[in-house]
Amino acid sequence: GKPLQSIKQRLAAGKQVEQTFTLDQCGLYYLDVIIRNDDGEILKRLSSKQGIGIVSPAPRELTEHNPLAFWADWEDRFYFDVPTRRLNYVPSRDVQLGESDTAAMDKFMEKYDTYANRVPNFRAFVWFYCKHDSSEETRQGNEKLFSEAIKLFKSLNIFGLEVTSEPHAKDIKGYVAMLKEVYKAVQREKPELVIVPPGAAPPSIPMIADILKQGGINYVDGVSYHPYTANPIGTYLWESNTARLKKVTEQYPDKNLVMWNTECTVGQLPRINGRPMTRSDGFAARFKSSNSYGLQFFPFFVPRYPEDEGAALQCHGILMDLLQGYKLYTIHTTPNNEGQPSYKGLAITALAGQVLNKQKQISRLPMSIAQNMCIMIKDTDDKTTAALFSLNESTVNFQVQPNKTYRTMDMLGNFSQITANNGGLITLPIGLKPVYIFDVPSEMKEVVPLLVQAPKVLPENRLLAGKVTVTN
Repeated sequence: GKPLQSIKQRLAAGKQVEQTFTLDQCGLYYLDVIIRNDDGEILKRLSSKQGIGIVSPAPRELTEHNPLAFWADWEDRFYFDVPTRRLNYVPSRDVQLGESDTAAMDKFMEKYDTYANRVPNFRAFVWFYCKHDSSEETRQGNEKLFSEAIKLFKSLNIFGLEVTSEPHAKDIKGYVAMLKEVYKAVQREKPELVIVPPGAAPPSIPMIADILKQGGINYVDGVSYHPYTANPIGTYLWESNTARLKKVTEQYPDKNLVMWNTECTVGQLPRINGRPMTRSDGFAARFKSSNSYGLQFFPFFVPRYPEDEGAALQCHGILMDLLQGYKLYTIHTTPNNEGQPSYKGLAITALAGQVLNKQKQISRLPMSIAQNMCIMIKDTDDKTTAALFSLNESTVNFQVQPNKTYRTMDMLGNFSQITANNGGLITLPIGLKPVYIFDVPSEMKEVVPLLVQAPKVLPENRLLAGKVTVTN
């Protein structure tokens, strides 16, 4: 809330005013504009301060290796165009079996063209509003739906089908029959499409297992899941639904099933007069609160945090999901930031553009404290970036190349550097907000100093007698 710059200028009637100002750090700022008369009385003022996002430069084009996707059904929250989008296909209700659903196809193409004409390297995957019961009428309807739609997709840059979104399918036999119609249409019209259903909600892993077991395995290339969590590190360490999902997919080793995250987010609290709401504001507004492994949040249909914390945890979620094997992370956001620049938008821009754009391999470096994460991202140029984050604030030490200077970046995209000492040691802060170190050696490892509590006064010979025991 501290003023950083103040610019005063006299206004002339009927004249347009232009004013340039510079902010040298990536971050979230707020602009207030006030018009006063000669006596200092306020004549007009912005109803709420205008948010300004200063971001790290994004690459001109994101590559096909970038794992981030975004809903096409919501406004953009990034400061560059994400090329991979999730589109939905909605059949018309009043179309008879023998008629072509031109209205649905036209509506789909309108949305597709919106992005295809604007976004470099645009590509999409699709889910359908469709029935999946066992009736013959439904089967015939699905046969027509998928035949028409996938024939339409033939000339489009569509690479996969989520098929459904959170279906909560009770009729597994009917769902498998629906998948069979999808598979037949794909094989006939566009065999390169990957089929990755069912877009399951967090509690629906048993449903996925049943779909595969009852024949669905014959018609799919992978599974899609919505792994919402309030605490990505805590969930990874103690109760990972994704680990349960992997056990399901590993029952079919010959299929090599891919995993897609097709909907996920960490939410943020709404704004108050344009500014981010604090945790205290949330309590004052009587929002219900909850706790996830020590992190206090406000449950909505997604977990909500103060904006800066939510941005950090969104980065945790992306990195932890990629670590666990998802090949795609699709961000579903909510309009809580009212279209203004947000910490989450800044943080995802930095992560997507500067760290993940060429990623080909991701692993976790062993750390002495379980809640400390060091995620190693290897890119197509065989360079490795380390992402550091934790549930607790402390410092960590790493063994790297002696006397070498490494480039670093904070969560919002501000670059800095750190130089290793003669012994090749670097010391870095670690906490909720990620820190990134670029071009580190792949053999980098944590160094844990042994701390001995010495007496205040040494013996006369200045030698300490005793035994130090190190245990795991």
